[in-house]
Amino acid sequence: MTTTDDSNTLAKGTLRAEITRVVVFDTNAYRVLTYGCSIAESKAKARNLADSEFFTKTKALANPFVIWELISHLADTEDPAYNHCLNALAALVEHTRLPDDKNGGVCRVADGETELCRQLFNQLPPHAAENTSNLSQMASFVWQDAPMITDPVIINNINAFSVAMAEREAAWLDHMEALLSNLRSAGTLESGSESSAKNRTQKTRTLLNSPEFAKICALGKVENLAALLSLPLSPAEANETSGRLLEIYPSAIQLMTTTVAGWFDAPDMNLRNPKKKRANFVWDTALCFSFGRHHKIENANVLFVTGDQAIHDAAKNAACPDLVMTLDAYQQEHLPPS
Repeated sequence: MTTTDDSNTLAKGTLRAEITRVVVFDTNAYRVLTYGCSIAESKAKARNLADSEFFTKTKALANPFVIWELISHLADTEDPAYNHCLNALAALVEHTRLPDDKNGGVCRVADGETELCRQLFNQLPPHAAENTSNLSQMASFVWQDAPMITDPVIINNINAFSVAMAEREAAWLDHMEALLSNLRSAGTLESGSESSAKNRTQKTRTLLNSPEFAKICALGKVENLAALLSLPLSPAEANETSGRLLEIYPSAIQLMTTTVAGWFDAPDMNLRNPKKKRANFVWDTALCFSFGRHHKIENANVLFVTGDQAIHDAAKNAACPDLVMTLDAYQQEHLPPS
């Protein structure tokens, strides 16, 4: 089910019957699309793209996490990315709104967390609908009134979501540092009897690049979601559910495993290096749950547009490279040469 929001109403609708493909852009796709553009130019560029998509039976939908990433840069007008993200957010709304919606309602897919809870447990995470509605309303406000953002309610919401994102990223970095530390200490995932630290490290490295580790990651994701929903799971239920997760979203799990394996092999790497922004990986993984080998939205296939090479590699290694496309390739498909 797709949903639209504006500042006054919440309406639920469905894709037009003729739509055969849904496209979801990642955050950087909107930023690249609008690079060097004004608000008006950003909207015009997105509208041209949306109009072209109409003739190819394609509908763009926004992932709430993309809105969240862009909004997180709007809490501080001195943020170097402030204007760029403002323009990108306006383009996102223009790209995803229905052409006759004069309020800039955002047509969206579910965020990865919500989609997984729905598909795996037929439930929604606590506060998910409220949070997504708030994000969509903030985006619509930007589309209508940017570059002036003066509404105190909108400003407070932007600040709150920016703080929440920073807290979530910090918690994720804590988790990843603890995981890597455990993996490097003595082969925590493999308790073997080798006396050589080198042998134990190699054994851990082999595990990280194996199907068994993919199962461990999927199982961990399932257990986290079940805890979020306060659902008790037996070991058999957890294993069965993690198997379904691996089958539906292999690219997301592939991205998780290859990233952990790569970071394991870089013991001197600083996950908190501000120039690298590795905390963004938590959102990259979440966005990968927008598309899957057996995932459709109302019988429409889902295409994910991203320039992230790691995501393209993960999709290729998961045997579904056709589910992702670069922005350049996508624009060549839809827009005439400038």
